[in-house]
Amino acid sequence: MSSLNGVIIYTTNAGTTWSMPTGATVALSWVSKLVASGGIGNNLSEHPFDRNAMFVVYGSTVYVSRNRGENWTNIATITGGGSAHSFYVSPLDTNIWMVAITGSPDKVKRSTNYGATWTDILSANFSNYGQPLEMDQNDPNNYYFAPDGGGFYRSTDNGASFTEISGAYPFRSPCDLIVMWDSSKVIYLADGVTGSGLAEIFKSVNNGVNWTKVHTNGSSSEIPSMCNTVFDKSTFWATNWSGGQYYKTTNYGDNWFLHSTQSSSGWGSDYCHEDPTMLLKGTYGSPTWLTTNSGASFTSTSVGGGAGAGIIVTERGYMLNMQTGGLFKMNIVYTDVTVTAQIDVQALSLGQLGNNYYETPTITPTGTVKNNNGVSSATFSVTRRITPGSYVSTKTVTNLAANTSTNVNFDPWTFMSGTNYTVRDSVHIASDENTSNDVISGSVTPYVGTVITKLDQPFSTITFPPTGWATSGGGTMRWSYNAVSAYGNGTGSSKYDFWNASSGTTQYLASSNLTASIAGDSLTYDYAYAPDGSSVDSIIIETSTNGGSSYSVLVRLYGSASASGQYALNTAPAPGSAFTPNASQWASKSWGLPAGTNKVRFKARSGFGNNFFVDNIGVESGSLYTQLNVKLAPEGFLNGSTLSMRDTVKVYLRNISSPFAIVDSSTVVFDSVSFTAPCVFKYANSGTYYLQVKHRNALETWSKTGGEAITKGIFASYDFTSAQSQGYGNNLVLTGSYWLFYSGDVNNDGSIDGTDLSEIDNDAFNFESGYRVTDVNGDNTTDGSDLAITDNNATNFVSKLSPETSPSDLISVKAKIKSANEQFRKVHSTNTVKTNTGSSK
Repeated sequence: MSSLNGVIIYTTNAGTTWSMPTGATVALSWVSKLVASGGIGNNLSEHPFDRNAMFVVYGSTVYVSRNRGENWTNIATITGGGSAHSFYVSPLDTNIWMVAITGSPDKVKRSTNYGATWTDILSANFSNYGQPLEMDQNDPNNYYFAPDGGGFYRSTDNGASFTEISGAYPFRSPCDLIVMWDSSKVIYLADGVTGSGLAEIFKSVNNGVNWTKVHTNGSSSEIPSMCNTVFDKSTFWATNWSGGQYYKTTNYGDNWFLHSTQSSSGWGSDYCHEDPTMLLKGTYGSPTWLTTNSGASFTSTSVGGGAGAGIIVTERGYMLNMQTGGLFKMNIVYTDVTVTAQIDVQALSLGQLGNNYYETPTITPTGTVKNNNGVSSATFSVTRRITPGSYVSTKTVTNLAANTSTNVNFDPWTFMSGTNYTVRDSVHIASDENTSNDVISGSVTPYVGTVITKLDQPFSTITFPPTGWATSGGGTMRWSYNAVSAYGNGTGSSKYDFWNASSGTTQYLASSNLTASIAGDSLTYDYAYAPDGSSVDSIIIETSTNGGSSYSVLVRLYGSASASGQYALNTAPAPGSAFTPNASQWASKSWGLPAGTNKVRFKARSGFGNNFFVDNIGVESGSLYTQLNVKLAPEGFLNGSTLSMRDTVKVYLRNISSPFAIVDSSTVVFDSVSFTAPCVFKYANSGTYYLQVKHRNALETWSKTGGEAITKGIFASYDFTSAQSQGYGNNLVLTGSYWLFYSGDVNNDGSIDGTDLSEIDNDAFNFESGYRVTDVNGDNTTDGSDLAITDNNATNFVSKLSPETSPSDLISVKAKIKSANEQFRKVHSTNTVKTNTGSSK
């Protein structure tokens, strides 16, 4: 907000576009500041150091304003009469002025004393309507002059002298000259004879010595003006007379295309000197045309005083128009209105959708919500539901500021790898005035694994196409770099100009080569498109498995006013003008790729509709892990139908052949309700394996005889609790309705005996509590109940059974258990008081 307006103007995409609050308006009008005549050229010249000062010449009279164009004073007269067509105040010495002025013949004149006296420097007739003299803004010592009938002149001494350097190149009647920013050797010349012949643009890359014709417009006879900007030296605009055509180049003037057409024949033009999205075009009469969004749309404003030959836009709020009958300044009036706050909250994003890879099967889902109230903060709830399954998580968003969004972290969720889930978010606030945006849903297929990026193209530089990429197709190429980026994040995107591509035009944007895809790989990208009338535009995505020698269609997409569904391009409503998206007008897509794909391309087929933008093109490959959900529990933890606590186990995958080598392992927590331990194995290939499970105080247990087959990357499960045979050697105990691991091996030596009982007894005697290995039943206290479970298993000579166990091993272990039990009972027979069997929990 500034003294120039009465409303707060805001941006949500780092300044790419700006918006006003709902109900605010802006009115533009031209106000006469100087009544004068004889102004057929562009004779406006900024003071090089004083932003408030501006010069203009009408006829042979020089005027100056010291207050940003509000008031003007006659300060000098150019001797010899005539009407000026070009005028400059030297940045090297403000006493030096240069002018091209009509006479018999026309002349280039120079003053070294602030216009008090003038010296003729060069005599040659020039265009009746053009601006034949140009100062090099990069090096103000250099001036260029292009007269009628051929030849091109250069001064390298601040206008003191000129030399013909082009070998009398046969120009007809040059209308305008322009020098590329930061590239003094590159010059453009607009040539044409009013009412006769064709308008042409020439380009020189060696200071005007040699020239190449780069553009011809068969529907107009001259190009009155061109303009460019220091912010993007690849882009130029050119007006046309007669006709309202506005031509543009985005590749340094090598190719020009018709960007748009406005009413009235074009004349002067200028980029805003501080904002490259703003451009003002004058006409041979009225009105002027202003764009503040890089040409996506133009606003007309009526002006009097004849033809608008001179245009200057020094700032967004400071615009001058040199009409042939007087000088005008743009008046900008902002009006705000009181807006009643609307209660409206929105479920904005579900976070990651499609195929995604995670290191573990338990993740924290995230989403994004927004408060659309433009005035007040909001407190509301958001609920996420995921199906199949019964996942529900509700969170409260507190005091979310007006017109802002925030991320929400939901409760942890454990998925089954490779399963397709539906995700649904819903927001709720009392008296919500717009419930249509309260609910969003989508699908996600999570995998346990990691992502390998095979292609990542964010179009982050203006070099286009990017390195390794290529465009192809006949006619003027409509694929180009554009400064807008997906969701307002980044520095650019690729644009296909359907707006100017004639119907039937087919052109391609092909990626660089990539590592061949495998099953499950996806092509992802962000995109934006708005339709135009009944036109139907198409984007066909194609894939190649031979480096681009041939392609197959992956998916056909289309955009039109009636397009809908998953194959529609539409992300925004029809704007009625050339489309450039804002941050909220983007969407994202993901398509599975055929195995072996090593190149992709986007094929654009024009229906003469509206513009398409694509950004962040990527190919991601998943390196899958194997998720194996193991259902298990120690017998001591069972408390009805649930467990007394969650706890950690380590599960090993072991070969089924001796010596039963360890192949992979997973340390994981089993759930107290489902008994499930969601194991993740990163390295094991498909095969048959034994499961070996170790717990801090349960007996080491192996899976059933013969092992269990698993397939790498495919979700599987194994249930120890369903049958005694699920444990190797039937080494499970029935507790309630579950087959569980024997409890009591507190020293993890593979047997439950008197040594375990001694450890438990010692801790019970000392009233130990908390997370201790001697707490066999998981109630955080070591006491007689833990002894009872362990003593029962010791009495029954319970020990580990595995493929490694031999008959002689069993005999030795049994003897060990017997000895340990006898030793424990011998000690306790002499001191039965020691055991704290009476302690309470």
